Amino acid sequence: MADVKAFPQSELDNMHIANGMVRLDFKAKEASDMKDLRVIMTPQGYIQVFGMLQQIMDKLEAAGVIKKIEPQK
Repeated sequence: MADVKAFPQSELDNMHIANGMVRLDFKAKEASDMKDLRVIMTPQGYIQVFGMLQQIMDKLEAAGVIKKIEPQK
């Protein structure tokens, strides 16, 4: 596995599709020496990441760390 880096000084700013690729733009916080970051992945890669994130959300909910918000009708 490649090096893993944490980016606590940035936040997701935008998500979009361009040229058939999913792009996630992270914006560095003002007080940070971090630079903005863009993650580009294939749609299939995005689907895999989305599934992994859903599994983590389910585990956090089961542990009582988060509470699911039901959609408003």
